[in-house]
Amino acid sequence: MRRGGRDVGRAPSSRPSGINGKLRAVHIRLYTSAWCAYCKRAKALLEHHGFDYEEIDIDGDDRCCRLQELTGGTSVPQVIVNGEPIGGYEELLGLVRSGALAPQGNLQIAPAATGDGV
Repeated sequence: MRRGGRDVGRAPSSRPSGINGKLRAVHIRLYTSAWCAYCKRAKALLEHHGFDYEEIDIDGDDRCCRLQELTGGTSVPQVIVNGEPIGGYEELLGLVRSGALAPQGNLQIAPAATGDGV
């Protein structure tokens, strides 16, 4: 798991299913590639808002061949929240901006002052 750009090595205590409404414990898996600007933005967004996440770099790995099977998508980033594929950066940004995805169930996240809410 990563938080603030470092490995924290812990798993969430519970994993509620679905992404509708507020989540109490959030497990985020992020499939990325080093060359992808949207991957970097997705990581920055998660880190800015205090989310823990697991990053899976698919560069030079056979995981890229299984990406569509795992997530339903072929581009990166691919974001999975509590086992449910949600899409890429734009979908992640929408969930964070709306407050539907929050590090803690009672936390409302307001968009930041930057252009894309990071």
